Formats: sequence, C-alpha cells, structure tokens
Amino acid sequence: MGNKTALVFLGVFFLLLFGLAATRVSDWDIFWQLQSGKYIWQTQSMIRTDTFTLAAATPRWEHCWLHDLIFYAVWSVGGYTAMSLLKGALIAATAVVLAAVAKRRGTSLPALLLVLPLAVLLTFGFWRDRPQLWSYLGFAVLLWLLEDFQERGGRRIFLLVPLVILWVNLHAGVLIVFPVLLAYLAAAAVEDWRKERSQNRGRVGILSLLFPLLAGALLLTPYGMADFAVAVKGAALGVASGSTTQVLNYDWLPWSWQANPFYLFAVVATALILLLGRSTLSLRDLLLLGGLALMGFRLNRHTPFFLLAIAAFLPLYVTAIGRRMTERWPQCNGVPARWAVFGLVLLLLLLPAKGIGDESGFFNVGLSEGHVPVAAAEFLRAEKLPGRIFNEYVWGGYLEWQLFPAYRVYWDARQSDRQIFAEGIRLMAADPDWPAVRAILDRDQIDVIVLPPVHYVAGYRQGRFLDPLRNEPDWALVFAGGPAVVFVRVAAVDASWLAAHRLPDNRIEDVIMELTEFLLSQNPQLYRANGERARIFLDRRDYPRALAELERYMALCPPERRDAGAVRTYQALRVRQ
Repeated sequence: MGNKTALVFLGVFFLLLFGLAATRVSDWDIFWQLQSGKYIWQTQSMIRTDTFTLAAATPRWEHCWLHDLIFYAVWSVGGYTAMSLLKGALIAATAVVLAAVAKRRGTSLPALLLVLPLAVLLTFGFWRDRPQLWSYLGFAVLLWLLEDFQERGGRRIFLLVPLVILWVNLHAGVLIVFPVLLAYLAAAAVEDWRKERSQNRGRVGILSLLFPLLAGALLLTPYGMADFAVAVKGAALGVASGSTTQVLNYDWLPWSWQANPFYLFAVVATALILLLGRSTLSLRDLLLLGGLALMGFRLNRHTPFFLLAIAAFLPLYVTAIGRRMTERWPQCNGVPARWAVFGLVLLLLLLPAKGIGDESGFFNVGLSEGHVPVAAAEFLRAEKLPGRIFNEYVWGGYLEWQLFPAYRVYWDARQSDRQIFAEGIRLMAADPDWPAVRAILDRDQIDVIVLPPVHYVAGYRQGRFLDPLRNEPDWALVFAGGPAVVFVRVAAVDASWLAAHRLPDNRIEDVIMELTEFLLSQNPQLYRANGERARIFLDRRDYPRALAELERYMALCPPERRDAGAVRTYQALRVRQ
C-alpha cells in the first residue's frame, strides 16, 4: 500500500467517522446543559444554585458552563441537527490530531491505518452529547504538544497553559493533564539520571515548571476550586445511592466485563504489540500507556483515554514490527503482501463501522424523540397545568429545557441535593413505600407527575408506583403518549377540563408496548422489557406473541433472576402450543 493510497483511506476514515459520530441528540444531560447555557446567556450570570428544580436554594456549580454556552449557541443557529454535526466534528477532529501525533512519532501510514481506526471506533460507546467530547479533543492536543516538545523542545509546550484555561471551563476532565504530564516528567528524569540525553536536564526543568503553572490555570474559572467539588460530589452521590443509581451512573464504577468487554482485549493486544516491538519501547510510552490502562480499570469513564492514546502510540510499534518482518522475510514487502495489508485495513475499518452504523446510522442527525417526553412537555405547556412536577430522574433536564421558568422539576440527572436524591431513589425503586410517596408529593405540593411506565434503564414495569397512583381518587391520568404518562392532582385543575382530558387506565399499557419496543431496539438484552410485553399480550389473549416474548425472556434472563410466575406461564404456554 503506497503513501498516496494510505492518505486517501485515512481521509475516507475521517469522513466515515464524522458521519458515524454525527448521530441523534439523545443524552439526558445535554438538555440540562442547554437550559444552563440559555440561562447564562439570558441572565448574564453564572449558575450557583439548583435553579431549575424544587431544590432551588441548594448550591450548585456548572463546571462545563462554556460547553453549555457553545451548544446552546449551536442549537440557536441550527437546532438539534447542528448539535449532531458538532458532535461528529469533535470526534473526527480528535482522530485527526491523534493521527498527527502518530506521524510526529515517525510511524508509517499503513501502520497508522492498521491501528488508529479500530482504536478510535472502540470508543464508540462514549460518543455522547456530553462535555467529555472536549476532553477527548483536549487530550489529543495535549499529546501532540508533549510529543512536539519531546522531539524539538522549545517554548511551544507553554501552549498547555491556554489549553488548560480553555479546557477547565469546558469540562473537569482537564485533570488528566497532570498524570499524563507526570509520565513525561518521570521518563525525562530517569533518562537524565542515566545521562542518556544531555538535553533532558532542561526538559525536566520546563516540565516541572508546568505543574504550578497549570495548577494556577485550573483556578481561572468563575467558580475557582469549587469547580471540582462537582465531580467529587457527583461520584459520591452515585456510590452512596446504591445499585439502582449506579446503573444510571455507570461511568463512575470500576471497569467490568459486562460494561466494556473490548477494553480488556485492547489492553492485552497493546501489551503484546509493545512486547513484539520492544526494541522501540521507551519508558515514556510504558508509563503513559500503563498508567492510562490502570485508570481505565479503576473507572469506566477513563477507558476512552487509553484507547485514544493507543491510536496515537501503537502505530510506531507496528511500524517497527513490520520493518523487522520485511528485513527477515523480504517477500513481505511485495505486492501480494501489500494487498494483504490493504485487505486487513478494510476489514478492521468496515466491520466495526458497519456495526456502529447499524446501531446509530450515518449522519443520522436531529433529536432522538424516543429518549425524551417531547409530546408530554408540549401537553403541559399547551394546557398550562400546575408548575411543580415529579418526574423520571433522567427526564428532568429535558423538562427543564422545555418548561422552565413556568415549571420546576423534582430532580434531574445532575441533582446535588442529597435529601432529594435519596428520596427520589426510594420513590423510583422497584418496590416503593406508597404512603411515603404520597407524603412527599403532598409535602412538596407536587400537582403533576411525568413518568415512563417502564423503567428507562432496567426495563421493569413501574407498577408499584403507577398502580397505586391510578387507584388514588386524588389523581387522574390525563396524557399517555410517546414514552410518557402524565397524572395530575384532581384538586389542582378545573373539573370541566378534567372531564374533557381524563383517560382510561388501559392507555398505560399502550404506552408500555410502545416504550418497550423502543427500549429493546436500543438494547435487545433488556429481558425484563420482554417480560412486560408478554404480560400485556397475555391480558389481551394474544398467546402466540406472549410465548414469543417469554422465550426471549427465558433465553436472556439468568436462571437465578427469573420470575417464578413468568416461568410457570412459559411452561403452560408451551404445553398449550
């Protein structure tokens, strides 16, 4: 494969990556951030309290305020389509900078094509509409500046200071600068001690000077050091809340095979490539890649940084391995071998790209309406229902974005009030204490409830909450559509309005069928959703479809977690068949 061909394929990959990453807006946090950007722009003031929820007096800091403003500006110009394109552009730009890092290190273009596309595509699960996108790009630029300094020295390394000032106002992931810088400093210090490079003494001094400069740069935010309390507090809330919220906050959990099986393969493959290319191995690379790998095992949210690093660093070792192979077996440099490399590049590019495209599409831009209660929010606004809402945890941001200041939600996915966070988890548990639910609704003067009838992450039917609610004479179902149902307190609305809008309870089952179909399209392993569909088909006497859903439930659900009633029903239906 010649360099011109490799360049063409590299350009095709960047375009492909742009299209694969430019997907529909769906992350729940982005809506809270859009509302924050709107609020900051319109009021010309920073957010310092939990402004949009019922805990409006609770202190709150928005560490990614600049990200919020940028995405709000982009939305104002081009709506959700422009936001999708910006996400794709940030991921593609990250890959371009990583390719520049690899070329600066002296890699060959064929080796770059063998490694970079696969490594970047493995970060697919983290291509969400979140401020982490800026950290991925910032990380790539950080590596470029450090590698440039390693090769040429000079003052360009001090561009890290403005980079950190910008980065710290986009996302708290800027803290990764320090372990990365430490790896370069430690390697330079060891080389200086061994007197391998006389110029290392000056480099050690400059890298050491950067630590206090960059630490000072971290303070150049509207919040100062309070900025980073958000990340610590968010992690603590997620861990303290127990298993239910940890499903929602899986980024804060250690790596697990179930969460990210490809990460372990990537670490093992990296170790093998470094071993085979050990003649090229530097202490700097070993410290950096080893440290990032350990960080990834400690927290899921760190795994993309390791994968992005190997996209830039491993091609050099693949180049060295290829050079050794052609020296030992000259025929490896012939036309057939080059075509074999060409075919392998295509395979490594097209197979994962096809899987990603099948799941998310290509330039599939706009808003993913199945993730958020679009119609329910429009209903509340059009009907001017009372303004205090109890809501699904992950929907708080969207409801704020659509309805503030006329409405305040109970909580959102950035909740910082410990009492509301703990209460909300109990209320949304699989088996809530209904008298406690009623007491909290009364205490907080909540008159509207907006919920999905099926838990958005776990897939189980929220019947322990909704069944008592629809049997309460003080509450009435007034909307059922899309992924949401809306209940209103009877005493809070006019009797004639209620008579015109009250819905029969069986409309909830229609929403369950619609929502479970969407959830299973997103995650076919959500076996509890199959169980809920089977229950409704049974009620409707559609036994063939009930059996089909139960078969999927039995195939996916671990034996120790199977519901005894579902097992008996499955066996009875099989006999009936």
